[in-house]
Amino acid sequence: AMPAFGAKTCGTVIVPPGLGLGTPPASVGSLNPFLISSAYDAEAAGLLYDGLLWINRNHEITWSRSIASSIEVSDDTTTFTVTMRPWRWSDGMPVTAKDVKFTFDLIKKLGKTYTGYGQGGIPDMVKSFTVLGPHRFRVVLTKSVNPIWFELTGLGQLTPYPAHVWDRYSINEMWRLQSTPSFFSVVDGPYRIGRYVMGRYISFVPNPSYM
Repeated sequence: AMPAFGAKTCGTVIVPPGLGLGTPPASVGSLNPFLISSAYDAEAAGLLYDGLLWINRNHEITWSRSIASSIEVSDDTTTFTVTMRPWRWSDGMPVTAKDVKFTFDLIKKLGKTYTGYGQGGIPDMVKSFTVLGPHRFRVVLTKSVNPIWFELTGLGQLTPYPAHVWDRYSINEMWRLQSTPSFFSVVDGPYRIGRYVMGRYISFVPNPSYM
């Protein structure tokens, strides 16, 4: 079997326009995962931030690569209680359930300008979102659902983002800073931004604190 390599052993990744995508060349126009408008933007953001759930090509959750460690579903399939594994931002702060709540609240504020609005019932099908502790939260829905559908398409959207950094900015400020690398200096994914030249290329270097 081939040995497994962590992100720390990887080198710099340079992504020129259009690399790896079967579409005409284009550039990364936004690094903000809430404001992305293309597959290129999504690919870039995905290197910077790890998802709450890692959903593989078979549409299953790979728990070993997810920030969430478990999901408890109520018998009536309206309540989902999520436990998160210990995880850290690149500035040393812990990734917590408050970061996931921040994501949910920001989706609500953005409304239909958020490209994934309505997918998986997020946010309109959510009756309540309660932080139960640093690494635990509960989502109660307005009606019973197929739990697999909600986990993959609903909870799968709730990637934690650094609330302790981003919550000081308004939506308008986030919009203006969506292609400013310094705004995205605190990450929890395998890479951080090396250099970004709008319309030409973006390079990523290993995040030394990646877990």
